Amino acid sequence: MRTVGGKAIRMKFDDLAEAQKRMKEISKETPEVVDGVTKGIATDLLAAVQENLTGKAGMPRRVTGEYQASWSIVKLDGSIFRRRYALASSAPQVRRLEYGFVGEDAMGRLVQQAPLPHLRPAAETVMQGVRDKYKDALREMFQ
Repeated sequence: MRTVGGKAIRMKFDDLAEAQKRMKEISKETPEVVDGVTKGIATDLLAAVQENLTGKAGMPRRVTGEYQASWSIVKLDGSIFRRRYALASSAPQVRRLEYGFVGEDAMGRLVQQAPLPHLRPAAETVMQGVRDKYKDALREMFQ
């Protein structure tokens, strides 16, 4: 019996050829499974950010328009499984809304804007379940 991360992995096979065949299948499935879980997490994060934008003091009940449309999931290349995803916004006010702003703006006005965090709380919520999502996906592959 082999352990990974302190957990035992048990696979029963009648012969070595069957085990080798299954391990080859798993090695081919792994990138697609990991990609699916990763994209699902990015989608969950996007939904959580958009949910956090609604109903907060200082924000309209339903944020629409350019700021809402500026959030998207971006596919990045180059990771170990060849796929990564990032949540990104092209809107210039992202940092100002997330962290607040005190100072003079581009038009020379004195601005004192309180932070309206929406990305950080969404990330904290979504990240709590990330490890379990990958574990569940990989566990299914080994059954």
